[in-house]
Amino acid sequence: MKYWLKALRLRTLPLAISAIGLGCVVAMDFDVYAFQIGLWAMITAVMLQILSNLANDYGDFLKGTDQAAGREDRALASGSIPRGQMLIALVLFAVLALGSGLKLLDFAFDRIDLRYIGFLALGFVSIAAAIQYTVGKRAYGYHALGDLAVLVFFGWIAVSGTYLLQARSWDGFALTLLPSTAFGLLSVGVLNVNNIRDIDTDLASGKRTMAGFLGKTNAESYQLLLILIAFAMAIGYMWLRTGISITFVALLPLYLLHWFIMSRLDQGNRLAYNRALKILVFMNMLWVLVFSIQVWEW
Repeated sequence: MKYWLKALRLRTLPLAISAIGLGCVVAMDFDVYAFQIGLWAMITAVMLQILSNLANDYGDFLKGTDQAAGREDRALASGSIPRGQMLIALVLFAVLALGSGLKLLDFAFDRIDLRYIGFLALGFVSIAAAIQYTVGKRAYGYHALGDLAVLVFFGWIAVSGTYLLQARSWDGFALTLLPSTAFGLLSVGVLNVNNIRDIDTDLASGKRTMAGFLGKTNAESYQLLLILIAFAMAIGYMWLRTGISITFVALLPLYLLHWFIMSRLDQGNRLAYNRALKILVFMNMLWVLVFSIQVWEW
């Protein structure tokens, strides 16, 4: 059981949960929040994240990426879980993600119409994207497209999509793209730190990430740009909705301090990068909490 818990990588779930939570908070801001829709959106996001984690383990193992990096923390590379069992788990969580997604649509729509079909298609795309990040000859995570995928799925789909399911209309949707893009970019920042840590081993195994394409120094500058744009988006939303934005400005120094410390880490210091990743995930959760408090106060 402990090997499976490790393979599920439960530490990655807070970002997925926070993204859906942010979508629910935005729905509250527009007075369209629906508890059951938010709950099933969160369950579906968790299933998709676990599916992605298992697929990542499976895909990197097949391509030899984890073996080249000496990743004893991965289930297949360490030999703690047989390949056949991992494949069964992939199928299981794909089915669970589909099932929870269908339940979500049942709560969101009272009949099968174009909106239902559109979100159903988006669900199949999400399942395919969770798997194809590292699995297959065209795995997009190996072609520097992981950052874009995180922006789309953790930002636009998770946040604005959750709002749209609850609002059942396009009213206010354009404005929700500000916080969804902001959180999407902060989530890209988590992936970027992870990829900066792995630049050398990824390149050695043929895995092309945005950090590997940019190089360590430019990837660190890219990290700073992600932070600044994310905060500009969040401040813009709060200014348009409430006329104030000081709370988000107060969080910015924490992100800048994290960036400053991270940019001075020795690339070979894997433990230090892992700590930086955990802290950054916590900061992103704090970001959502501060956003929520400011919305509720308003």
